[in-house]
Amino acid sequence: LSATVAELAVEDLGMIPILVQGFVDIKPTDVPADCAAFPARPPIVTVMGHVDHGKTTLLDALRNTTTTEHGGITQKIGSFTVPLDDKSIVFFDTPGHAAFSTMRAQGCSLTDILVVVIAADDGIQPQTKEVLRLAIDQSVPLIVAVTKCDRFPGQEDEIIARITKEVQMEGIHDQDMQLVCVSGKTGQGLDDLKQAILLQADIMELAADTSKLGEGVVVEGSVVRGWGVTVDAMVTWGTLRVGQLVVCGLEFGKIKALIDENGTSVQFATPGTPVRVVGLKDLPKTGQTILPVETEAAAKEIVAERARILEQVAIKEAEAAAARLREGEAAHVPIGRRGKGRQLELQRQERAKEEERLDALTPEDDGYVAKVVPVVLKANALGIITAIDHMIAELNAVSRECTLKCIYAGVVRWKTRYIFPKCG
Repeated sequence: LSATVAELAVEDLGMIPILVQGFVDIKPTDVPADCAAFPARPPIVTVMGHVDHGKTTLLDALRNTTTTEHGGITQKIGSFTVPLDDKSIVFFDTPGHAAFSTMRAQGCSLTDILVVVIAADDGIQPQTKEVLRLAIDQSVPLIVAVTKCDRFPGQEDEIIARITKEVQMEGIHDQDMQLVCVSGKTGQGLDDLKQAILLQADIMELAADTSKLGEGVVVEGSVVRGWGVTVDAMVTWGTLRVGQLVVCGLEFGKIKALIDENGTSVQFATPGTPVRVVGLKDLPKTGQTILPVETEAAAKEIVAERARILEQVAIKEAEAAAARLREGEAAHVPIGRRGKGRQLELQRQERAKEEERLDALTPEDDGYVAKVVPVVLKANALGIITAIDHMIAELNAVSRECTLKCIYAGVVRWKTRYIFPKCG
């Protein structure tokens, strides 16, 4: 029944209806179509490319610094800001196209502009094609950075013409991209790349309201001795402040500290700013949103309701699986206790024969079933777990010899021991 019909029914019975409002979860702010009244924010840029095409060298040249540690926290937080005159660009260093695709699939439009790295001496390769398809599918503005141009002095025009033709073969036209020749080793073309990014950002008119309570997206997470749970995030809306109560997935807490990309403690972070957040009770998942709440009681209620909903979904899935199993058994239900015992014995014999048949098969035979190998996955950061999990899925898709099954995945904690039962 709808709320209106139920209310009328209660009134017909001579009683006073009381409408109890159901749980309404908090959501990220819907960015308005016109943000002209809000302050401009820096573009968030992701750099991707094929292995050994110079992505790391290019990022190091743009960062122009080394990764050090201060107070037990690595200063590199997966993102860094490059100032340019009165503007700035935020480069988001993702572990690969799999993590990028996952975050986009979760509805997280964290990347504004995608820079695709293509080596001048190697051209478009399989991973390059995957990245280009991602840009097309996700409608992300694209800039092509042709690296290692220092090896071919005076041949920039020929290189641009060749790479442009290769990119066009992947379904991307000239008007949909900018192409820049660069070299991470010599610094050639870095200023041109920055200007190309700022030009695209001006076209997109990126802006955000800084007067609201801060929101963000989880990029990475880890447990650091002396600090506890730390979350690397990108502020997307409002201003994130120390002391603010936040909810993220099934976790909540009061922000105890904010640390910028240089390892310096700050009191607040504005949109487009990469920041390390300290204060959540436990690690959330990559791609989940950090949202503000007014009180701790409200935060606990939201987390409890989210957990209850997830539990209900799991129960329904388990009930559906059990129902399918019962339907399969219903066709062979024997009559009487003796008949049931006979059926169980026949089932054991059939399983034994099937196991013998499967064990005799090789990966080249039809009907071969890959052996399941249980895997325990532990790493020092959420991003690494996500990347390896995608690699396992890709391996399982092509491997016929065995299937890797992740029975546990988690971030390493100090002074913690895990004992896993026999998994077959």
